[in-house]
Amino acid sequence: MPKSVQAYAGNVIMARELFKPVTVDGKWTYEDEWNEEGNTGLADADPEYVHYFKVYEGGSETPTKDGKAIAKLKHDKENNLYALYEFLTDPSISGVGGPWGMGDKGDVGFFRDGYVYYFAVEWKDRKNLEPRAVRYRPTEKEKKEILNPDDYFSAGSFENISVYGPTQHVIYEWEVFKEFFNGGSQIPIRLGMYDSATDITALWPTSCLGYEVDKYGILMFSSKIVIPEYPLGMSQYSTIAAIATAMGILARKLSSKDKITRREYLSASLL
Repeated sequence: MPKSVQAYAGNVIMARELFKPVTVDGKWTYEDEWNEEGNTGLADADPEYVHYFKVYEGGSETPTKDGKAIAKLKHDKENNLYALYEFLTDPSISGVGGPWGMGDKGDVGFFRDGYVYYFAVEWKDRKNLEPRAVRYRPTEKEKKEILNPDDYFSAGSFENISVYGPTQHVIYEWEVFKEFFNGGSQIPIRLGMYDSATDITALWPTSCLGYEVDKYGILMFSSKIVIPEYPLGMSQYSTIAAIATAMGILARKLSSKDKITRREYLSASLL
């Protein structure tokens, strides 16, 4: 496990400088959009940059096979951070419903200047994807300030196949504007997804709720570029800003005994 950075949990997720541009439409716009390495699937993916969700059911400590998901981040030099979430075992978009009256959603949280910034997109039904942005102080999580999502990010979601999942599944793509980070190079971050149909929640770092900033991981920007004409081992690099090992992402199906925690994640983080 990487050494802890500042006062946070020590989990690190790396965003490599992109070689291939991203179209934020919730699907792979072209074959190599998120596959600079030129690999053919997860078995060959660079473990430093493809992060796995691990699935836990109820209060079990043993991973199950009820779900699988991945996350991958990259950035361009000047403008944007990009993120790809693939819920490989969520075959179709689910609108509002399930035990918590919510639809499928993807979210990301950052901690900056004493505030949690929470950005999310939720499927209200199969035709309407709603973006949301709020900020709040971790000790005052009920006092949320509504923000304009367009000032901070754009996102898309779709059902599609990909290099990492040959059967149809739900994909999220994000574009967070770099000016939000104020030039920071180590950003406290958490990631999340929810599958309404199966009631499975995916969180990174493990069990980290939005207001638990002491459990956040760290986003680090790398200037490493992989040129796809070469195998990964022969890649040409610019200076590496930081190095991280791949960390697991928890996706756990929360049990009814955990109702307060579930509602805090699934409801209190949204308005």
